[in-house]
Amino acid sequence: MSRKRRPVLVIVGLATAIMSIWGCTEEEPTIGLQFINEASFELASWDTLTMKMSTVMLDSFATSSASRLLAGSYRDSDFGMVNPCPYFRYSSQIPYTDKDPDLLKYNNTVLRLYYDGYYFNDTTQLQTLRVLELAEEMEQENDDGDTQLYNTSEFNIKYENGTDSPLGELTFIPHPTKSIDGGTGYIEIRLPDRLGEQIFDISYNDDLEEYPDFTDIIHGFKIESDENNTAVLGFTTNAEFRINYTDYTAIPYEEKELIFSVESTNDIEADQDNALTQSITESDNNLSSDQSGNMAYMMAGTRMALRIELPYLRNILYDNPAIAIDEVLLSIRPMIDRYKGNKKMPSSLQGTIVNKDNEAISDATFTAYLYEDDEFDRDTQYLVDINDFVQLQLAILEENENALLFVPSTNSFTESMDNLVIADSKNDEFNTYIMLNLIKIKNE
Repeated sequence: MSRKRRPVLVIVGLATAIMSIWGCTEEEPTIGLQFINEASFELASWDTLTMKMSTVMLDSFATSSASRLLAGSYRDSDFGMVNPCPYFRYSSQIPYTDKDPDLLKYNNTVLRLYYDGYYFNDTTQLQTLRVLELAEEMEQENDDGDTQLYNTSEFNIKYENGTDSPLGELTFIPHPTKSIDGGTGYIEIRLPDRLGEQIFDISYNDDLEEYPDFTDIIHGFKIESDENNTAVLGFTTNAEFRINYTDYTAIPYEEKELIFSVESTNDIEADQDNALTQSITESDNNLSSDQSGNMAYMMAGTRMALRIELPYLRNILYDNPAIAIDEVLLSIRPMIDRYKGNKKMPSSLQGTIVNKDNEAISDATFTAYLYEDDEFDRDTQYLVDINDFVQLQLAILEENENALLFVPSTNSFTESMDNLVIADSKNDEFNTYIMLNLIKIKNE
């Protein structure tokens, strides 16, 4: 199959080649003249280069220093139930007050979550979030002594009456971009008075020699969502545990709060019980697009990434010794019909060079930018020049299984639900392809 694409790029390639011959030195270019006199150039484009595309599951990543909490859920036709559940704890020492406890009146306790502006999918429907109490401390140590928390970290929930009944629950219409009094918008989930009263009573107990940490009372929290939710919401990591009370020691009396802010977070626990994720795991973390309907997938948070190999690249140069590669463009084609309405495609993808085990082998990075075809959708694509990868592969003499690995832009990979469904080169509707722009030397 042959396509006539980007004649401008080919012309630029010819100009670049000629200028590189004439512009290497300020001396009289006798070698260049002789070369040009004895040879002519023919431009060629090759867009049927065979590639191997697959979906891979990357190793877990650290989320202890996450800059966002993700909460919510939605059901996706490709990815199944998408369900990030943040864990967090408060490790502040409970403060002491020497005020008369008879003049301090406890009111209520809430968990306040501040929007950070991020959301994914449909926020026009009612959403339900629940707060659960942890039955164990949020500390895990691996064999190597690493105490980081990862997106796969899980902690037991405190059961009451034989069930993991929530401490609090809120059903609401989210407004993730809303501000309140010029500040960040938020939601508040009411928590049991027994928790707030216990901590409030400690704060004015002058019989205590040493005031405990918050974690001595409550290990931490998990936020889970209802299975009928339709959106994932982003919140800042400043999730506040607020005890509201009235201080009658002042005239007039004052409404006050004891506020505890998050000091440790674990960002995402993504649901692994969907068919796509299980298929990748059963395929040794590498699911070929041939086995998934000529499509591949990537999804932030769940560790899914896109892998592209060029197994027959070297054969082209061996069979055509008189050619030089000018530019190599990779066009990644999303299944555009999956992104109607509220779902959005990532604005860019980040690529790295990896070996057969998906480990980075180069510092080179590749950014594929989204170009949208607003009129027909057919030419909506991510474009990136992968010439550096091609040159690296040609410089390696031994056979290898190196590849390009793409994820949604680096910052969003650990703190979003951005995803993409990609058509491979055999897909009938949208097909990913590689365009080789070549300079062919013809000796007269």
